[in-house]
Amino acid sequence: MKPKLAEGLFVPAALVVLVDILFTLIGQSPEYWSNFSLANEANPIGHWALTTHPLLFLILAAPYLLLIYLLVKRLSALAGLTFILSIIIWHTVGGSSWVIRLYYLGLSKICSPIFSS
Repeated sequence: MKPKLAEGLFVPAALVVLVDILFTLIGQSPEYWSNFSLANEANPIGHWALTTHPLLFLILAAPYLLLIYLLVKRLSALAGLTFILSIIIWHTVGGSSWVIRLYYLGLSKICSPIFSS
């Protein structure tokens, strides 16, 4: 049996989600890294995770991606395709919103607190 088109789009969707997560972490202000309550994230669950600890935000990616995969496998072909395309669109918009911030603030200014000792 051939896999549904939506299942075939899971890997590209997962990559878009992971890039959005990476941009979200990189895009946090330098002050955030010494005070997690200054998290900048529109998603309430993501915001909660970032204010708790950035590692929690990263760790939650695994169950989130698993949930997406399981839903795509369970949904009908049309519903699965609609769902996976929605995930791709939502996270493309989310990730691209960070690109503007990273461009204007300069990647080196934002990343320096992460990599400094």
